[in-house]
Amino acid sequence: MKTISVLPEAAGWLVDAEMTGGYLHFLEAEDAERKAYQLGGVMAKLGLTVQVLVRDMRGLTICSAVLGPGAGTRLSLVHGASGQRRAPSSAA
Repeated sequence: MKTISVLPEAAGWLVDAEMTGGYLHFLEAEDAERKAYQLGGVMAKLGLTVQVLVRDMRGLTICSAVLGPGAGTRLSLVHGASGQRRAPSSAA
């Protein structure tokens, strides 16, 4: 299973995806999360199973989804720093 992670950094957010050969940098968490799910959707369409992880500033996983053949779409919502449950932004 491939993994795509959204991680905080000092000046914004990173998307760490094996297929990009490096990090993608974003100023807004929403933009990074959208790109992670977009990349995951492309990989799933290519027949790969992908896990998308979104981590908060504390390094805790706040959302996790598995995409791809045989996985359906499994989404785990976890309480964020505000204590409210949230779903990932839709991929455009």
